[in-house]
Amino acid sequence: MSSDTDSPLDLKIEPSSTPTDNLSVASPVLFADDDKSQSQTGESYMFCTYCAEQKNQKTFKAKSDWKKHEMRMHETGEDWPCIVNGCNRIFDRQKDFIKHHQRYHTGRPLPSLTDIGITLLPRRVFGCGFDKCKEVSIGWDERCDHVAKHMKNGATIDQWKYSNVIRNLIRQEALYDTWKELISCLDERLRESRSQISWCPDNTRILRQKLQCCDLRPSREEVLITALSLRSDMQLDPVDQQLPPGFVTPSRDSVPNVEKLSREQRMHVLIGNSDPHIARARLATVNAALVRAINSLSHVPSYDCASSPFMEPQSPARDNTNHRISYMDVDPGDYLDVAQPAIPDLPPAMTTAAMHTPNTHTPIMDQTQQAQMYPNEYIDQAKTAPNPLEALYPNYFGGAPQFEESQYYDRPSIGQLITKPLHKIGRHRV
Repeated sequence: MSSDTDSPLDLKIEPSSTPTDNLSVASPVLFADDDKSQSQTGESYMFCTYCAEQKNQKTFKAKSDWKKHEMRMHETGEDWPCIVNGCNRIFDRQKDFIKHHQRYHTGRPLPSLTDIGITLLPRRVFGCGFDKCKEVSIGWDERCDHVAKHMKNGATIDQWKYSNVIRNLIRQEALYDTWKELISCLDERLRESRSQISWCPDNTRILRQKLQCCDLRPSREEVLITALSLRSDMQLDPVDQQLPPGFVTPSRDSVPNVEKLSREQRMHVLIGNSDPHIARARLATVNAALVRAINSLSHVPSYDCASSPFMEPQSPARDNTNHRISYMDVDPGDYLDVAQPAIPDLPPAMTTAAMHTPNTHTPIMDQTQQAQMYPNEYIDQAKTAPNPLEALYPNYFGGAPQFEESQYYDRPSIGQLITKPLHKIGRHRV
């Protein structure tokens, strides 16, 4: 780890514990005390912070295993971009890049690996990602010790946020004052909501690398204005999110003869060249774009990087286990606010007796009187269809008569007593 007097821009080869030393990667240092305490408890309280930022969970029982994983799987100090048109995938390891090409681009020959791999500048500054922490660590060991202490004290994976990492990286000494000046020039609504700014790893990989490598090219103002334009809590037009010229991956090749430059020369190159006129014009453009986003999306909640903008809305009700309740399973008696508005109580004067007792001052009328008084209410006004055959068949279109309406219904029986035996029809005598 660098001493307090060393600059974070110093590009000399770090000790074996520095993950960005691409010339020789030694085995990570073991922490005997932490490993011993973990073996006794048997709990996996360590988790990979880089996997957590991608919504994956990878846990470890020992600090040494956790540190080794983050160093060899993520903090490799290399970029392996897929050059197939339209792919745009970038990997931290050569092995992952080769697997990706063999799986998704089988019809294309594997390009020369020496032409693909990018060696980054050493990463000097690291921001803590835990909530309510503003720590900015100088060096990989200091960063790992700080993060491990959080986890040992009970910090969970849900408390690690990618936005906290970017926000704390902006707090580094070389940028923080400039950041406050830029924020003060924004619209009042943007200034008031500055604590709600969030970022996603999908489009800020280069931004994070430049902040960690202290590469402030083309200028510190341009780097910070770009950070404002890439925020994920507001959806800006892609034109307003274009990277400025010179905002590229902080590779060793981007600094000619980097090994031969003195400390002051390297700092002069990486600090960039500020142009107040260009910075002021771009800040005004980004500010206007953010104001338009506020005006058009003021009713839309902030976009969560962990979720998709096309996800279906959640049900308004959940049970005790936090599972969604279907409207088919909702009892209106238990969830009146979900099914319908609450039914108001009856006034005290309206009792059951009062509802069923007629008013003593109102005379009781029969149906005929009510029909005369309300001739058009509750009466079927259907008209009978005309009968064109009424002269010959007066009841042709009428309903079928009932048996009780027949003229034979009340006719008495006039039967006769038959004295002779009955004979079957068609029978001949012998």
